[in-house]
Amino acid sequence: NTIVVFLSDHGEYMGDHGFLGKGFHYDCVIRTPLIFAGPGIKQQRIDEVESVLDIAPTLLDMVGVDEPEGTQGISLKEALNGAAAPRDAAMTENDDDFGPMYVRTLTTKDWKLTYYLNQPLGELYDRKNDPDEMVNLWNRPEHAGIKGELTQRLLSEVMAATDLSN
Repeated sequence: NTIVVFLSDHGEYMGDHGFLGKGFHYDCVIRTPLIFAGPGIKQQRIDEVESVLDIAPTLLDMVGVDEPEGTQGISLKEALNGAAAPRDAAMTENDDDFGPMYVRTLTTKDWKLTYYLNQPLGELYDRKNDPDEMVNLWNRPEHAGIKGELTQRLLSEVMAATDLSN
């Protein structure tokens, strides 16, 4: 009757993109394992976009407890039983005081957009055609439409994540 969750808060570069450690939002850093095991959980691999924010709602749903008001995330209970994953995008945040660097990234199945606060630059990657994130499409005019669409979605995610309880 025990549910086990295995996860990591971040990955490491290990030489990817010429870096060591962690920091920028390349997949090698933000794509981390999330493994659920226990009764009623189908053994499978879900390659969809998920978030660590989904852990609490999933566990609460699995044990039949209502989420407290303000809980972020989406229950993965149905996805753990073989249904389609409920999330089509996830936001990653990084607020480093040592930099300072304030970054928000929106990851979808097909795209990744990274926005740097008060910077004229950003990153846009086509995850299907460039899975290693080597070609930044941010300044390419032919990608202005998807860049605008993803920026709008990122803004919506930022606003939805705002803690309004204060």
